[in-house]
Amino acid sequence: MNTSSVWKRIGDVKSMDQYWLQPSTNEIKPGESLTFSSFQLKWKATQTYSGGIVGYVYSDEFPDGIKSFNAIHIQGSNDSGEETANGTSGV
Repeated sequence: MNTSSVWKRIGDVKSMDQYWLQPSTNEIKPGESLTFSSFQLKWKATQTYSGGIVGYVYSDEFPDGIKSFNAIHIQGSNDSGEETANGTSGV
């Protein structure tokens, strides 16, 4: 069974460097999974850009967190110099 959920942002919601998201459910039962789908990133690129996304899972059993196996790394350039470049990534 796949548990569909709503995610909410927690922590410093004004931070532009880190986004902490928490699912609305507090329990995942054996045999279930929790998905994080339809995730998009958008940014303004003036010239060369690079960035990355790393996920962690925190729980009562792992209060220091466990790093995810998947990471996203993005780099490129906007040779036109206009602030119109943006990107999205599905996770």
